[in-house]
Amino acid sequence: LTHLATEGISMSEWHASLPTYHMGKHKLDARSFDVDAALAKIAATYEADADAQVSTVDGVKIDLPTGWVHLRKSNTEPIVRVYTEAPSPEAADALAERFKAELVG
Repeated sequence: LTHLATEGISMSEWHASLPTYHMGKHKLDARSFDVDAALAKIAATYEADADAQVSTVDGVKIDLPTGWVHLRKSNTEPIVRVYTEAPSPEAADALAERFKAELVG
């Protein structure tokens, strides 16, 4: 509230100034490839990328300059869950499609 008062702006004006991000939730059938090997390969590839930050705490999460992707093997279904976040819904979906292709490629 102090910041809003100091800047002389309303809460809605402050909120409108924040960047907007959109999430994508996808899944990929994992019966046709070795999921563990594919996730390890993607993690190794992006760990070598200076523009990416990789976490392998729960699957593989990759923070990129344009958004992030989280690839996680399901414990109950033969699928990989692919979560993304980017500045637009189209960019979030494109990021998911990119990593789905990298997983099976």
